[in-house]
Amino acid sequence: MTMPNGLSELLRSPANAAELPAHIEWEKLPPESWLQSLAAHCTNLLADREKLVLCISGKAGSGKSTIGRILRKKGLPGIQPADLLVIDDGMAHLKWLGIIPRRIKHRSQTRDYLAHFAPLFVGRRLLVYVNTTPERRIDRCDILVRLRCAEDERQARLIARDPDGEARFSSTHTKPDAPQIIADHYFDLPSDQVDFRQCIR
Repeated sequence: MTMPNGLSELLRSPANAAELPAHIEWEKLPPESWLQSLAAHCTNLLADREKLVLCISGKAGSGKSTIGRILRKKGLPGIQPADLLVIDDGMAHLKWLGIIPRRIKHRSQTRDYLAHFAPLFVGRRLLVYVNTTPERRIDRCDILVRLRCAEDERQARLIARDPDGEARFSSTHTKPDAPQIIADHYFDLPSDQVDFRQCIR
C-alpha cells in the first residue's frame, strides 16, 4: 500500500537493501551542543532530499519523551516546529488551525509503517519517531539517535515519575538498547550528561 506523501517509502527498506550491519559505528553527539549538532546533520541531509526520518530510541527513563517534547515545541535550529511531525510512542501532538491542541493516537504491534499518521505528514519535512523498539513498526530511518543513560540515573528518574518506576526499571535493566533498525547515520547521546532545562527555556 502506498502512503500519502511517500511516508511508506521513507520507513520501508527497499527489497534489495542491505541487512542490518553486524557491527555499527555509533558516532557520539556532544552533550553540551547536541541540539545544534543534530540540527546540522538534519539540515545537511535535507539539502538534497525532500523529507527526513529521525528516530529517537533508548530505554525507559533515558529521556526520549523529553527530547520529543523539545523538538515538537521548539523545532531544531533552522527547522521550524511546523515542519516537524513528532510521533511519541504511538501519539502525535498537533495544533488544529495552529491554535487548538489535538492528540492523534494509534498504537500497533505490527510493522504498519505508521500508516495511520501519513496524512499528518503532508506538508512537513521532518518526521521524528520516538520509541524504545522502533523496529516493531518501521524498517529504516535516515538518522537514529540512541540515548544512553547511567542505570542508577535511569532508575532514579523512573522512581521519581512513576508509581511503578522500580518495577519498570527492573524489567528493562538487562534488556539491550540497540534498536534493530537500518539507518543511514547512527548517533549516541549520553542523556544523563545533558541539561535539558537549557533546551526547554
